[in-house]
Order: sequence, then structure tokens, then C-alpha cells
Amino acid sequence: MSQSSRMCHLNSQTIKGNYSSSQSNLLAQGRSCLAVIKLIITFYRAIQNFIPKANSLELDVIIFELKPHLTDVLLDPYANHMFQTLMHHSSPTQRITLLSNVSN
Repeated sequence: MSQSSRMCHLNSQTIKGNYSSSQSNLLAQGRSCLAVIKLIITFYRAIQNFIPKANSLELDVIIFELKPHLTDVLLDPYANHMFQTLMHHSSPTQRITLLSNVSN
């Protein structure tokens, strides 16, 4: 389960329709969580669209920032597409730098 879906897990009672006060709060959190997911998807898409236009130094910065979070990125269905684009446009040295963190 990706981090974004873990954040937005609603229990089945909330969805069934009999809303108590706490269940209404869960539903409100679910709605705000959907907004967060939409923002995350937009963020990953923006980076994914930027990568093909980026120069080597800009790709190095992206790789440096992603490296400690690579496991989460690979497991996230939206970030995974961005990662594939990054791999496609990276040099072999940049790929090794990024993937050297995964071997553990």
C-alpha cells in the first residue's frame, strides 16, 4: 500500500452511510486527503514533465533529493512514472548513483 493510500484509508463504516460525529470527521479527512493526493500527483507530473528538459546539473539535483527516498518513490504508483522518466533521461553514471542506494 503506498504512503498516499495509507494516509487516506477510511474505515468501511464511514462509507456505509450512518455518520456519527467521529465518522463525519473521518469523511472530512478523507476529502482533504484526496486533495493532498491530487497535489502529490500534480507535483510528480510537474517533475516528470521537467525531466526531459533538464540539463545534467538539474538532473543531479533531482537525483540527490530522491536518493534517500527511493524506496518510497518506487512503491508509489504516481512517483514510479516520474522515476521511469528520470531513468530514461539520466546518464549511466547518474543511474548508478541513484540505484546504489537500493541495493541494501
